Amino acid sequence: MKPIVLDPKTVAEIVFAAHDPGGVLMLGAAVEAARNKGHNIKLIGTGPAGMIWSNAGFAVTEVNTIYDLDSILDYCPDLIATGSGFGDFERSTWQWARLNACPAIALIDSWTSMERRFATSNGFEFPDAIGVIDTEARLQLHIETGCLKPVHIIGQAHLLEQTIRIEKIRRERYHKGGCKNLVFISEPIDSDYGRTERGFDQFQIFELFCNVSVDNGVSKLLLKPHPRECGARWQHYIENIKAQKGIDIVLCEDRADDLLSWVDGVVGMTSMVLLEAHLLGIPTMSIQVGRTKIVNPVIEFLDEPILESSEISKHFLTFMGKIGKIQNVQSRFSAIMYEADKRAVAAMETLIECDQD
Repeated sequence: MKPIVLDPKTVAEIVFAAHDPGGVLMLGAAVEAARNKGHNIKLIGTGPAGMIWSNAGFAVTEVNTIYDLDSILDYCPDLIATGSGFGDFERSTWQWARLNACPAIALIDSWTSMERRFATSNGFEFPDAIGVIDTEARLQLHIETGCLKPVHIIGQAHLLEQTIRIEKIRRERYHKGGCKNLVFISEPIDSDYGRTERGFDQFQIFELFCNVSVDNGVSKLLLKPHPRECGARWQHYIENIKAQKGIDIVLCEDRADDLLSWVDGVVGMTSMVLLEAHLLGIPTMSIQVGRTKIVNPVIEFLDEPILESSEISKHFLTFMGKIGKIQNVQSRFSAIMYEADKRAVAAMETLIECDQD
């Protein structure tokens, strides 16, 4: 592998590599801050990453497997920064970096599933450092993995970028009376975990939401499947629900951030979209009837999750009373957005062996 020759104006060559949407968005939100510090950023993506970064206007090199890195990178960068998805791509990237004596850092975009992000058949695989949102996420990482690598608190750069962008759109939106747009945010709980482990799945919770909506005179609901869910399966399911309950259900293909620019209320289970909605002042409701454990601790700090079916109606009326009114954002969540893009870059720079003056 040939030595890298830096442009005199370039501080460091950094590769951003990702697969899962969360990591892709987290890294993408830090590109401008990194370039403002003089770093040259190269984006490499597989799976959803290529499309997401391309749609955002970035030049991205798409790969099919980790083995393509050898042909794409005929030099060793100063750093590789990745997301922390559940597949093999990120872990394989850390291994590639280690073999090539290149430091690597992983940015974690949420508070959930820390063990799954780093678990292998032989224990845990960690990069040289990890960036997490806040102290709660750092504690969760330690509890689930016992990680002893440096852990930096960096906030959530994507939430910062997205909130600023969508707030502007919502301010410009002309509100009229009439039907309010309520959306259910699904998650692939049945395939990722199963009802036994979680105590519920997305179909069970959506039906409970439909029932209380019909009981309270709501005539139309929106349903947003997770990107990894089969839309056709949901379409078949909601056709049966519509026939049974006489409610109009629309399967939404919009991206979650596009939905947040115009919906009036967001209902879900443990999705980060509930937090994204809260940051925009949109009323939210989390239904987790039958849950076996807390899987996303941040949801506990939003409106109180509904754990009993007998409580749904009461919470729904409170939720509907907030529709059309901008809700206050909790200060702890404002804090995770403060200069999050700059904090992410600062964490990366702790691993770069170059003159920062």
